[in-house]
Amino acid sequence: MKKNPTHHNPSQTQPDDALPGPDALAEIRVRLLNFLKQIDHFQHEIARGFSGQLFIPALSPTAPQNMFRVRTCLEYHSRASTLLLSYLQLLFLASGRADIIRLISGNRRRRPTGGPKRRKSATRKQ
Repeated sequence: MKKNPTHHNPSQTQPDDALPGPDALAEIRVRLLNFLKQIDHFQHEIARGFSGQLFIPALSPTAPQNMFRVRTCLEYHSRASTLLLSYLQLLFLASGRADIIRLISGNRRRRPTGGPKRRKSATRKQ
């Protein structure tokens, strides 16, 4: 417990884990809004980069160039989703709702990173 210097009665104390005051929360809100603007800009750049088309029209959907394009697009959208999750976690943390952060983070599926998934061979060694 520490003394509250702004209060007129010095005998009253406030807990050490008290939430920040209104001025600090205003600064946090501004920073969170700027972060959200950056995420939104990133999503618009993804859409602009792919011109609204997931596939190159002149090529087959299974062509290597189209497959690369799809993987790249999905990877960028995955990054944007991760940033949005981070934004939500920061927002709930700033509002003192850490219990919601545990709910959001706990339900996330972990996707293995690295190369493509291995296919099971049609013939197995016995």
